Amino acid sequence: MTIIDNSLTAQESILRIHNPIFYVPDPEKAGPLDGFQAYFGIVGRDPILEENRKIAYALQEDGSAVPMSQPVIGSAGGVPEYNGSYVGLALSGSYSLAILNKLGEQVYYIPRVEANNLQGYSAVIAEESQTVAGGLSLTFSEIETTTASFYMSDGISTSEFKGSYLKKGVDYTTPDTSTVTLTSSAAVGTVLLGRAMDPTGQIVPVTDGSSALFVFEDIASAVASNLQDGDTITINGGLIEGDKLGGNKYLTVLGQPDTEDGENIINLVNGNQIKVIENSFKLARYSEATTDAVSVAGALNLDLNQGNVFTTTLTENVSTINFLNANPDATLTTTVTLKITQDATTPYTVSFGGASWNAGVVPTMSTALDARDRFAFVTENGTDWDGSVIGQGFA
Repeated sequence: MTIIDNSLTAQESILRIHNPIFYVPDPEKAGPLDGFQAYFGIVGRDPILEENRKIAYALQEDGSAVPMSQPVIGSAGGVPEYNGSYVGLALSGSYSLAILNKLGEQVYYIPRVEANNLQGYSAVIAEESQTVAGGLSLTFSEIETTTASFYMSDGISTSEFKGSYLKKGVDYTTPDTSTVTLTSSAAVGTVLLGRAMDPTGQIVPVTDGSSALFVFEDIASAVASNLQDGDTITINGGLIEGDKLGGNKYLTVLGQPDTEDGENIINLVNGNQIKVIENSFKLARYSEATTDAVSVAGALNLDLNQGNVFTTTLTENVSTINFLNANPDATLTTTVTLKITQDATTPYTVSFGGASWNAGVVPTMSTALDARDRFAFVTENGTDWDGSVIGQGFA
């Protein structure tokens, strides 16, 4: 089986010369692949599985496009046939492609083929709207419901559509390629707008002409998407343990000009990159991880790559407290909290001279056995630290 990496950027794909006749060569010998079986599907997914397929169209001389059943069967000459005639093929948007030989053995798999949405053929419509007439199910005839995004009008209006996105699996389901079933009832006359587009998992709110905002539940969905230069997105993230990106807003740029860090700069599989432009968190509650630190040879090292909350139990006198990997950006403030527990048998001392303290009064560690002291340290440059006592002598 041959796997072809066809994931070039949109601009690179535009420069290609495309053969209008779909031709499949035999990879093992000169000539066509006789009687091939072609499947077309969602980008990055196996198109042989029916739930992953996209509609392939046979282009007609009158400018219309007729949906074809899959697999599309090839002639002895290696070109697709429809009702006994050779035809050109078209799909709306990028797609994956799997080709089997006449024995059903997979010969080619291409996870991504770049293509634009079709606008010039009468049977290929980018948008379709249906009106709620009662009940939960609506039938669409001109778009694939399984690969489209849907939006519900905020009110009943015949002049323009203003609405909000619907989340698949939450607000609606698609039992087949032509049906949308709402999970809750909507008022009669409410308009449901479907947009045929690459099914990359994004949720797109309808806007008044400004750039569309794509919303993803996690990083993986964004990485696998077909975002293009100028697209803005947010990653909800908060539902995914360890994601940490709840509410971050990103701008898509062409290519991958900067080094990926997995949080502020993220590479996409299509060769583009998203860069954070706004951090926005709204938290009902949160907890911070606590890191246990142990002094060595009198030095207590607090590695901020491990977090900002530390605890230590004294086993020796501490002569210095070091803050490692602090953010040097002067526009950002870093706060570190430290709980120090006195030894259970021998009272040890701690030197706090590495920080500036209120009125120049440097605290001393409580000497009572098992006593707990808590401190906070703040910096704007990662070097100069201001210290304050939260409380001492907790027992």
